[in-house]
Amino acid sequence: MARRRQEYRVPLASRDDISVAVVASQEREIQGRVVDVSRGGISVFLDTQVDPNYAVGKTLLLRLNSKDLGSPLLVKAQIRHCVDVKGGRWYGTDFLDWERLESRVPQELAALFNQRRHCRVELDAEIPMTLETEDASVQLEASLRGVCTTGLSFLTTANVSRHLSEGTRVKTFFRLPNSSEELTFHVRIQYSRSSSEDTILYGADFDEAATEHFEEQRGRLAKYVTTRLLEPLGVEVT
Repeated sequence: MARRRQEYRVPLASRDDISVAVVASQEREIQGRVVDVSRGGISVFLDTQVDPNYAVGKTLLLRLNSKDLGSPLLVKAQIRHCVDVKGGRWYGTDFLDWERLESRVPQELAALFNQRRHCRVELDAEIPMTLETEDASVQLEASLRGVCTTGLSFLTTANVSRHLSEGTRVKTFFRLPNSSEELTFHVRIQYSRSSSEDTILYGADFDEAATEHFEEQRGRLAKYVTTRLLEPLGVEVT
């Protein structure tokens, strides 16, 4: 059975693409800034001066607006996670009634909503990484291309592909940009596709149980992903 690919959120190219406000009451709205969007939800940055410090699990009523909408959309969203950043807080939310919202989103705006759930960052340059087979008998060279908090993607030559296939488990070693600290994750390959005549792109999910110090390492990865997604807003992660 084909594995359903997870949603990931897409950072906005322009702050004018879509705006968001939290409807706190009939008389009060809290203006926020959109960090990223997906088919499943939206991430919102609230300045410290207006942030009520909402708790994870709370349901918010959001007002979404765009030049492509005839009128604002009201949608309920539940807070899935929050991150304290310089000057405020970043709330990641899941839409509670996406089907109703989707029917009202015009084609010009629908392109902003992707089909995966987890934030993924594509790297601007190829980062060298090492793969080690499950029995540690072979080490392979690859290039890290994208990361999220649940997995990664990498490029390698077609010559290496005989050691890799869907379902293969490997151990990965890499350093994030501008970091001297090596991260090591066990992963399971989920898909592959030709990238060019002599390279193949692989996508893999982290194997939490097999990875030592998983939460600590994922925390470093999550901070990098958050930093990259907040860059267009000029917000610094603390």
